[in-house]
Amino acid sequence: MSAPQVPTGETLRQLPLADVRESKTNPRTSFDKAALEDLAASIRAQGVVQPILVRPRSGTTTVAAGWEIVAGARRYRAAKAAQLATIPAVVRELTDAQVLEIQIVENLQREDVHPMDEARGYAYLIGQTGKDVAVVAAEVGKSVSYIYQRLKLTSLVPKVEKAFLDGTLSAGHAVLIARLTATDQLAALEHCDNRWDRQPGVRDLARWIAQECHLVLAGAPFHPDDAQLLPKAGPCVACPKRTGHTPALYPEIKQDTCTDRVCYQAKAQAMIQRTIEAAKADGKPLCEASTKYRLEPAETKRGVLGRNAWDSQRTTCPHSLAVIFIDGEQRGKTCKVCTKPDACKVHNPHVTSPARNARGLSKAQKRKTEAARITWTRTLDAVLLKVKKPGPVEQRATLTAFVSSLGWDTAQELGKRHGWKPTNSGFNRFDGPARSAIAKMDARALARLEVELVVLMGASHRHEISPEFQAIARRYKINTGAIARRALAEVKKKT
Repeated sequence: MSAPQVPTGETLRQLPLADVRESKTNPRTSFDKAALEDLAASIRAQGVVQPILVRPRSGTTTVAAGWEIVAGARRYRAAKAAQLATIPAVVRELTDAQVLEIQIVENLQREDVHPMDEARGYAYLIGQTGKDVAVVAAEVGKSVSYIYQRLKLTSLVPKVEKAFLDGTLSAGHAVLIARLTATDQLAALEHCDNRWDRQPGVRDLARWIAQECHLVLAGAPFHPDDAQLLPKAGPCVACPKRTGHTPALYPEIKQDTCTDRVCYQAKAQAMIQRTIEAAKADGKPLCEASTKYRLEPAETKRGVLGRNAWDSQRTTCPHSLAVIFIDGEQRGKTCKVCTKPDACKVHNPHVTSPARNARGLSKAQKRKTEAARITWTRTLDAVLLKVKKPGPVEQRATLTAFVSSLGWDTAQELGKRHGWKPTNSGFNRFDGPARSAIAKMDARALARLEVELVVLMGASHRHEISPEFQAIARRYKINTGAIARRALAEVKKKT
């Protein structure tokens, strides 16, 4: 084996392990124990093939003179585990800034570098050298957005960081969560952990965050540039928690969005209170109205109108009341509503009939509804008495009912398999095409669709072979194991 080539001005030496110590600035803090043991075994057999890089360090009153590892901490640890006395090392004179940059680059070149190690390294490099993100991005060959997102990982709360380091969360999940406030980070982690079927994908998590945590400032019930609304928070236009403040950190978010729900809600409430006080001063008091049917005790105590106590006012009526909405899409907006929709003759003309009951139905309508219920019940009972063996009519009706109740993903999969053209409206856009197809199916096609539905609905997530699917495969003597092995071989060949 030829000796390693050493650049001019450097020396290759065998250094005593006892005189070598690890660098405190090394971004790499996590080491896989199994991989370290494998490397130690290799070193026992062949020695350290690639020398480590060190720099000389002078002694102090608390630290002995020796060599500081610039690159090669993993080889150093494995050599200690292999109980070597010395280790080959390239000795180079380096400044602190040079050491840090080498360590960052060396770590980035590793395939197994953990994003948290990257994040700490970038943060330390920027903090020590004063370089901005754009310069660092150019030096390491990454995009500015990539560096911003890695840096943001250092904002993860301990519980989420632990889940990330343990492998519970992917880097994609961690980056999305790191951009949230501490409270929302924990809520997002709980959302990922409490899914009964599977962990949401990165896109699913992004949608959840957009719906539950992020608030578009264009629709805010207050003016984002109002510095006096909540003096401690200041205006939104200068807030670093706004996506528009650092666009590179939020490349997928096009609208300027607030990422701090607590601050946003406080400002919205302050704006509502300001509007109420101004209206009261003008002699035109406003009542608070909610879009919720069930109010909180505090809301009930202060006289908030729940959703069942008001109706949108299309025309003026005797029960008109000026309100300001405290939640929902209309939050912060004022308008007039009808406060007695059930008794208002303007908005509900039927209340003039003396035969109306408490539910708003006339006696004739009530009789008709009850008669329909009795007819439905007795017809079902009569049919069940005569049913012995289900035929095509029952089978079609059953399959149609199942298809109509399918969830979005399952309906999409079924429609794709059959080449059905989706309709333009409705939750299950394949309901109409499925009904038409089922009406034309013969007995064998109906049986096939029945099995197909069992397979699609029985899987905990897409393309999983459920126990029910496995049982059907065994009945027809289909070797799923052999199919799986062939599929894996095909995938490996393609990739």
